Amino acid sequence: QPVVIMTIVIVILGVSDWIVLRSLELREIKTYLIVLTSIGVPRLIILMLVTQFVLDIPRWFELHA
Repeated sequence: QPVVIMTIVIVILGVSDWIVLRSLELREIKTYLIVLTSIGVPRLIILMLVTQFVLDIPRWFELHA
């Protein structure tokens, strides 16, 4: 289910951001957005590359003969 996978990815991003923010002294919304972007964007790009080209996972909407 795509919704379950997206929920897991969002939770993982949130936890990793929380871990990084604990070590910072400045805890503002701008800092959180910078951390979320710097961790989330590369992680999503790598996830896309791995699932599409390395693992070759079939898409859920393709017909399986």
